[in-house]
Amino acid sequence: MSYQSWRLNELFKRLHTHWWLSAVAVFAALQLSIYFPLRQTRRMLPDAAVFLLGGDLLAAGYAPYLRLWDVKPPMIYNTTALFALIAPGDPWTQFYLGSALTTIAAVVIVLLAASLTYRLTARPFAAFVTAVLIIGFHNFVQLPSVGIFPKYFTISFGLASVWCSLDDRPALASAFATIAAGYWQWGLIFVMLVYGRAWRQDRLAHWRPMVFASLCVTIIAVMPIVLLGGGVPMIVEVIIDVFRLGDHGQTLVDRIQKFIRFTGFLWPLLVAGVVGAVETAYRERAHYWLAAGALWPVWQIGFVDFDSLADLHLLLVFAAIGLGVAVGTLRLERHQQIIVVCLVLAFAGGQLYDMRQVLDTPDDNSVSPDANSSRGAFIDQRIPPESCSISMGEKMSQLYSDRPDSRYCGTQVPVG
Repeated sequence: MSYQSWRLNELFKRLHTHWWLSAVAVFAALQLSIYFPLRQTRRMLPDAAVFLLGGDLLAAGYAPYLRLWDVKPPMIYNTTALFALIAPGDPWTQFYLGSALTTIAAVVIVLLAASLTYRLTARPFAAFVTAVLIIGFHNFVQLPSVGIFPKYFTISFGLASVWCSLDDRPALASAFATIAAGYWQWGLIFVMLVYGRAWRQDRLAHWRPMVFASLCVTIIAVMPIVLLGGGVPMIVEVIIDVFRLGDHGQTLVDRIQKFIRFTGFLWPLLVAGVVGAVETAYRERAHYWLAAGALWPVWQIGFVDFDSLADLHLLLVFAAIGLGVAVGTLRLERHQQIIVVCLVLAFAGGQLYDMRQVLDTPDDNSVSPDANSSRGAFIDQRIPPESCSISMGEKMSQLYSDRPDSRYCGTQVPVG
């Protein structure tokens, strides 16, 4: 038997043994891809346009945090700068590259979350519960069709870091966790998880390669911006201003109401998933990372940052794992049937809700957006002049409006 035939047979054996993983991958890919044919025209959300415009700035030799005011860490701009280098002057190719990469990250999230659940329970049914709950959240499967979004990369690299940590690969776990935090500040939880696990297991010898890996990733991520003179603005905007821009005006009751409104039929399952994660950690202390991962986004959306549906994604993933692990402890077939019925109803409700949103939402930001908007600036490939900076939104412009050295020209990008 040739080497190629042997490898192919090994692949088929693994697929046969872990058939549920193949099914989850196909299910996730189909769910994510179904949204693309529904779009009659190309749609791009303003946030995605800003991320892509920041990549254009970086590829053209301008520091994003000088010409573009934003609180996102630099990894997203390094990523979109690669798109600008691959397809210079071609905004829609860059858009599709970002959308495709975000879709791949979403599939990876579902696979890793289901795999972690299976690792903790050794039950395919529990892994399916995790996958279905994640895919049942309408925003999770719809958002990649309208641009590139850093939260998907934070969660995918973060889950990969957890997996590597459980496999005792400290350097790789540390690198993935640092990349996760480099896309979104709340990805810092993964850094704390992998370093905390090394400390808890009294494996301080692992810290040297872990710290080295984190430093290498950090240097690679920030060096282009520092060399272009954007180091200090990046520190101010990413580390300090992110907390000043939080939605602090909302009460806890307002946030709970928003949570129920955003999640629809899924909110009881998400709550059950958080409880399941905490109960799992209480029952088996080695799984403390699951409770920490579930409670971290509860604090995030409950007290600091809850502006959009995408802010729920981190909670969604850890709650889905928690629910899957909790279901994995059930031994009665009747209990499993109840879980299946609840999941099917919640999944159908979420899909119908988003299908209505897709069909009812006009394509006001399709091929020809407002020429002065961030989308227009990106599509026209315009670099703002030195006398002007653009911002992510009104909150950030208000934050900087009273600065004596402010060069802000409004949320719109000047034409010409």
